[in-house]
Amino acid sequence: MLYIANWVELLNRTMSKYCGDSRLAHSDLMEQRIAIGWEALSQHGNDLRIAENYITSYSGVMNPAAGENTPRLLAYLAIGVGATPVWQGIRMLENIAGHELQSPASIEALAAGYQGANDALLNYYRGEGYYECGCQR
Repeated sequence: MLYIANWVELLNRTMSKYCGDSRLAHSDLMEQRIAIGWEALSQHGNDLRIAENYITSYSGVMNPAAGENTPRLLAYLAIGVGATPVWQGIRMLENIAGHELQSPASIEALAAGYQGANDALLNYYRGEGYYECGCQR
């Protein structure tokens, strides 16, 4: 499955670049998406969108906006169960209305968002990071 390997490789390279810091990786992927005008019709644009959806959910669970003391299960419910499908639903409604057609709703982006939230929750409770590297922080 070359298609999946493309976004996973993009995600792994970005996480490696920032020594596993999902917040920095998220910012980097967002900047790349902004630079191409949020386009997701090309293979690269779609790979960026899927990787960005994964890392948005992953980082949202690992680094909750409400603070470090937020129970991760609560963050998971907010991000993985709540925000992920709502955002793709909004995207679908925008597409139906004729807006944001350069970035259509995507089942792959939805699945990546769920996968990111799931991976974060499991990694958090296992005490593991997404990307282990020999970086000096």
